[in-house]
Amino acid sequence: DEEQVWEQELQNVNSGSLLWLPVHLSPGLHSKNGAKYGSWFTIHYLQVYAKHFRSAYHMANEGECFGAKTFGSTSAETSTISGKLLENGYFWYVSPSSQQGLDQGWRHLCRAGPFDGKLFLEEWLKKGSSLSPRDLQKLL
Repeated sequence: DEEQVWEQELQNVNSGSLLWLPVHLSPGLHSKNGAKYGSWFTIHYLQVYAKHFRSAYHMANEGECFGAKTFGSTSAETSTISGKLLENGYFWYVSPSSQQGLDQGWRHLCRAGPFDGKLFLEEWLKKGSSLSPRDLQKLL
């Protein structure tokens, strides 16, 4: 999907916070085998009004989310399928298709990647599997 404009500019798509990456890729946290949605990932840089982290989250599918009128966020998700609780929760986000500056509460600034999640997971495990946001930022 990286060739699609909606993916390149994060329009009408779901995304996740830093912690979502190791939770998604690791077996037994979000899915039994890990990497339920694939192992490649892209890093997007956004500018978002803080108030929209309390806006409703709507599921997007392949660049279409008719319910999202503003940037939206879930509340912190701290549970895993194994029953292990995460100290800091991860978030899922949705971004609408409108790109008129911050009129819709957000703006896409740039992106990097795609990156191989299998390599990320190997490095993350080698470095001790820290779920600290600072450690994840350093690794990325």
